[in-house]
Amino acid sequence: MKSFNPLPQHVAARRRAQPLTYQPAELYRLPQLRASRVLDADFDTAAAGLRGWRVQASVFRVRATGPALSGAVVELGFGLGPLVKNFYCRVTDVIDEPDRCGFTYGTLPGHLERGAETFTLTRLPGNRARLDILARSEPATWWLRLARPVIDLARGALTSRRYLRALG
Repeated sequence: MKSFNPLPQHVAARRRAQPLTYQPAELYRLPQLRASRVLDADFDTAAAGLRGWRVQASVFRVRATGPALSGAVVELGFGLGPLVKNFYCRVTDVIDEPDRCGFTYGTLPGHLERGAETFTLTRLPGNRARLDILARSEPATWWLRLARPVIDLARGALTSRRYLRALG
């Protein structure tokens, strides 16, 4: 279930070479946002949507190097017309088990936040599924840190209204 357009190879190569905007050991000190929802979709259908960037496509224009697999680069575009701002992330970890799947991606330079977000899908009885989202991040610049309360409200709304409902 593909919900993205291809990211040009020259953009992908440049972004793959960039370091993440955080050190992995820092993640546990960053503020976190957790959200969870039992889906109205079967596990296999939801898993295909998750790997195909459907959650992100519920909010952003998505271009990616491919499905959400280790090392994949994703461009998330937000805005309208010429006022689109693109942010980049790279998949750092993948869960691929019979009853669980998902991935973590980390922010790359130029992103408005620094940190990582994990999307985990768990098979429930009756082949239903639960989507869990864990974001550990903070604004990337001092001026965005000043707006942190507003950003947190917007992020919470985005997660609960769009991300958690994107797979069914």
